[in-house]
Parts: sequence; C-alpha cells; structure tokens
Amino acid sequence: ALLPQRSVAGPRTTSMRSAESASAATAWSGLADEPTDRLVGALGGRMLTLDDFCRTRLIEVLLHLDDLAVSVGEPRPETDPQGVAIVIDIINGIARHLHGDWGVLYALARSERAGAHPVFPVF
Repeated sequence: ALLPQRSVAGPRTTSMRSAESASAATAWSGLADEPTDRLVGALGGRMLTLDDFCRTRLIEVLLHLDDLAVSVGEPRPETDPQGVAIVIDIINGIARHLHGDWGVLYALARSERAGAHPVFPVF
C-alpha cells in the first residue's frame, strides 16, 4: 500500500509505485488455486464469481491509475497489455448490452450514424 508519507517523493514516483503495486497484485498466483465457482460478495449485496469480481477490480485499478496520472499531469505508467485487453472486452460487452451490436459498431466505425445517444462512454 502507498502511504501518504511516501507520496512526498512526487507524482511520478507515486504513480510508478502504484503501477508496480497493481502489477504485483495481478501476478499473485494464489488466485489461480481458488475454485472457479467461488462466490464473492459485491456492491449492493450481489454475488459474483471470484473471476468476475477480479475483473471488476481490474477496471477500477486501470481507470483510476489513468485518472491519477492525468490529475497530476504525468504520463500514465505502463501496464500489462493483457489487463487493458480484459478491460476493453468488459467495457465493450457492457456497451453491446446497453446499445446493441450495431450501436457499438456505429460508435467505433460510423460515428455519423451513431444517433443522438452515444454508446461511449459506457460508464
């Protein structure tokens, strides 16, 4: 964890430490030993599989890491491309659910046909 005292090193060092912490957390192999049907309590009393719960946390980590970098005027630290691909897949799935396949296709490739209700941002 990053302690407030450690942030005096400056925004670049703090964001790099955050990225290192995120990378270490995603590399922890103990999660692979958990049962695939293990349920975890989530927001609003919902139950998610451990895999889905971790995927939602990955969205939070990556998007907030980017928000942090932007807020302090620093470049976003490098992250694992696999994590970014997972988040893109999730957000794309949400957009498809909310707006349909053609809505997403138009938003990505035919913005002139996207209509009055933009597909992105999903959140």
